[in-house]
This record gives sequence, structure tokens and C-alpha cells, in this order.
Amino acid sequence: QKMSEYVDVVAMIGLKGEKDILSIPKLTDKTQLVLLEFLQSILSTTANLSNPKVAALATFRMIRISLKYGLSEASAFAFVSMGIILICNRSDFNGAFFWANLALKTLSRSDLNTDSFKARVFCVVYGFVLIWRDPMQANLEKLLEGYNAGCINGDLEYAFWNLQSYSGIALYTGQELTNLEKGLMTYVKRAIQCQTAAARSMVPCLSAVRELNGNQNAKNVYERFLNTSEDYLLQIDDRRTCTLIWTKRKFMRVMKNDMNGAIEVYKSGLLHPLFGTYKKFRFKTIPHIMNVFLDGLIAFYAARISINEKEQWVAVGLESISLLKEWTKLSAWNFRSKLLLCEAEHLSLTGNELALEKYEAAVMSARKTKFIHEEGLGYSRLGFYHLSQGRNAAAEQSFAKSMQCYKQWGAYALVNEMQIEDMS
Repeated sequence: QKMSEYVDVVAMIGLKGEKDILSIPKLTDKTQLVLLEFLQSILSTTANLSNPKVAALATFRMIRISLKYGLSEASAFAFVSMGIILICNRSDFNGAFFWANLALKTLSRSDLNTDSFKARVFCVVYGFVLIWRDPMQANLEKLLEGYNAGCINGDLEYAFWNLQSYSGIALYTGQELTNLEKGLMTYVKRAIQCQTAAARSMVPCLSAVRELNGNQNAKNVYERFLNTSEDYLLQIDDRRTCTLIWTKRKFMRVMKNDMNGAIEVYKSGLLHPLFGTYKKFRFKTIPHIMNVFLDGLIAFYAARISINEKEQWVAVGLESISLLKEWTKLSAWNFRSKLLLCEAEHLSLTGNELALEKYEAAVMSARKTKFIHEEGLGYSRLGFYHLSQGRNAAAEQSFAKSMQCYKQWGAYALVNEMQIEDMS
């Protein structure tokens, strides 16, 4: 039935362009307005639906009503939801960008009272869709705008889902950690006061930020805000929170150059009932992107030290490279530095001297696109590569540049660990 509904939507669109759809009159049929409101109430709970097919059907029905009977405020939400479906089910990114832009322009129609849907549309457009095309950092202000719109218009649920997306994108794009910690502390407190589920999903990022900047109470953040522990949260039936925790754990191990620990996190994550199938997740957002990148780095390191499992690990790493190549075609800004670093690790594994050029290109790409943490990570991996080639002086210079990047990022815990390792 879902495929049939999708085909019907495609048939109704036909050769219609953006202007044709935006010129459709306002929906006035009361029966269809009631039906559209009912369907959007179903769609609005997509994040909690055990069967995402229901959400897809609701999206297709809403679009059919909008195209046949007229546009309403809820049409914008249906349009951008189509974008998620195209990305997650069909990897049709260009189609998703079309629907996201259409949703934003529907919001600006003067004859529609679209303020009440702004938080929902912004949450999906800037947290799910445009991260695949536009510089990720550019989405941060828009997500905060979506949060403010939700607070003003009483849509607190999606107001805080905007913040949940903001927290992940801010962390994984290397935003300055001291200021980020202050902001996330405020947002988590507000989410708890408003009793929204997003609070639980924001704490893993806050935990990572505090650990990176050297806050001695980083491990107590779950107890302080949620009266629980990180390990306990992994036992509950909450795929989103589990995904964020496992992603954070991988990220922290890799950033600390604890690659053996990263391998253990990778293996343990695969055994988790909710996170183990993360490569098949229906929502391909920033955690999905980070897992692909981190898995590539972990896999090539593991292949280097695990002779008996080398073939399996190399396959994992090459899968990451393949995906990052496709994504770089969509946005070189967001993905090129990640691709180059994974390629450098692969060349290093195979003993190819071109690895040095790849490491240097990865560092330059990260600097150009202002991913300061990836620049620091690139310098760190370059340092280890120099060491493997017996170039101790070059390695020392690379590690020094890595520490400079981490200082600029505000990751004083990483700086301190590198200084201790240097002394030993």
C-alpha cells in the first residue's frame, strides 16, 4: 500500500514544478481540513512510532490532499517529511532538497497561518535534510530559530527537538566547547522543566562536551540532570538515545586516540539490541554520518593490528570510504575532510606512500571548512603515521599542531592527555 500511495503522489506531481505547486490555492474544504489535521497529528509523532510505514502513508495522503484540494499550514510539514522518506528509503537526496525548499517556501505564503508549523518544518529541514547539502555549521542558527518559534507558538515538543539536533551538529562540527557547554546546560535545564523527551537525547552531547573540556564532573551529568546513569539509559527502549550514546562513545575514544577502546565500543555496539542495526536506521542524520566516518577510522586501525580479522575490517573501512565518496558529491564542505582522512588511513595500512599527501589534504580540507576538531584529529593521525615511518621530528610537529587545534576548540582534556603522553 505504501508503494501504491507513493506512485500516486508521483503521478499527481507529474511535470509540476515548484512554482506550479506553490500557486495551488489555499485549502478551504472543511472535510479535507479535518482529515489533514488528523493525518498531521499522526505524522507529528513519527519519532515515537513503532511502525514508520504509518508515517510514510500519512505523508503521502497529506501531499495528495494538498495537491488535489489546496495547500494548508500542514502541507509544509508533509512536504519536508517527504524529504526524509526520500533520503532514508531511496537515498534520493536531490528529491529531498526539492521537497525541503518547497516546504520552506510554503511557510512564507502570506495567506497561510504557518507560524504554528515553523518549529516542525525547521527541525526536519535543517536537522535532517539540508545537512547533506549546505555547510552543517550554517544550520545551527536555523535550528535555534526553530526552537524559538516553537516556544513562541506553543509547540514545545518540536522546539526541543530542534535543540536536540542543534546539540549533535554543534558537537560534531567542532563548535567552541566552553560556550557550547554553557548553551547546552541551559537548554537541558529548560527541556527538563518542560518535561520533554528531548532532554534525555541532549545529555549525551553535553556529557561529551564536558569530558572534552576537562570538566571533572563530566561523568555525573546523567545523575545530575536525569537521576540515572548512561549505562542504564542503554537498557531502556529508546533507540534515539542509545544511538546518541554509542556514537558519543566511539567519538570520544577516537578523539582520545584510544583506538583499542574504540574497537571494543564498535564490537559492543553491534551486540546492542537497538544500536546493533544502526546502519539500517530509517533516520539518516548526524549520528549516522559520524558512525560511518568513525567506523572507517576504527576499521583501518583494527585491520593493522588484527591479522586474523584483517579482511573483515578492511571491508568495513572500504564501505565507509564508498559512502563518504557519494556524500562528498553532495557536499564537499561537509564530507571531503572525512573522506580524505579515511583514505589516508587505508593507504597507510597498505604501505602506499601517497598516504602522506592524503593526510595533509585532509588537514587542509578540515581547516578550510572550519572543522577544527577534524583538523586536530588529522594532525594527530598524521603524527602517528610519521612515527610509523621513523620520522620522529615530523611526528612531534604534527602532534604540536594537533594540540593547537584542540586548544582552539576548547578540548583541554585532549591537550592534557597529549602532553602527558609526550612526557612519558
